[in-house]
Amino acid sequence: MKTIVLETDYATVWHYAEAGIVHHEFHRYIHGEQFRGVLERGLEIFSQRSATKWLSDDRKNSALPKVDAEWALNDWNPRVRAAGWKYWAIVMPDKKVGQMNMDWFIREGLKQGLTIQIFDDVDEALKWLESRINSAQTQRLPTLAATANAPADRRNRGVCDFCHDKTLTARRFKLLRIAKKSIAYLHPPLP
Repeated sequence: MKTIVLETDYATVWHYAEAGIVHHEFHRYIHGEQFRGVLERGLEIFSQRSATKWLSDDRKNSALPKVDAEWALNDWNPRVRAAGWKYWAIVMPDKKVGQMNMDWFIREGLKQGLTIQIFDDVDEALKWLESRINSAQTQRLPTLAATANAPADRRNRGVCDFCHDKTLTARRFKLLRIAKKSIAYLHPPLP
């Protein structure tokens, strides 16, 4: 069951008790006290109700001011991770500058051991989080090298495990950034 735990002109925060999910949606560009209030409310849910999963719907947000980004990474992030945060589903900002800002947060989250996946659709993100169990279970993910050695019929259809599964690890994030030509080779244009 979905419960509203915070609702303002800037954002709404829900809690899905059975699944251990905190879900925020930014309604417009948010920063400063409003931004911090959303994250602090989510942290309260993590601490009080043993949540482990966060869904960020940031489509209407943009890049954060440096002071907010540093606060989120150096102050809030260690506290929410200590409260049990393990999984993060992200619906990226519509604006490119916001996407670049989120890329930085994703890199930092991966370094700290979060399991992160990016989505275009909130319902898909929610389904993915609901499918995660509340443990530190990790899954083996294919590497670019393993994908390149996939059977030719899979490459020719434009399907590979590397690109099909959007779950990010630090290595895959880096590979996605630097291996665009390899990805294009694995996914030739379909007729």
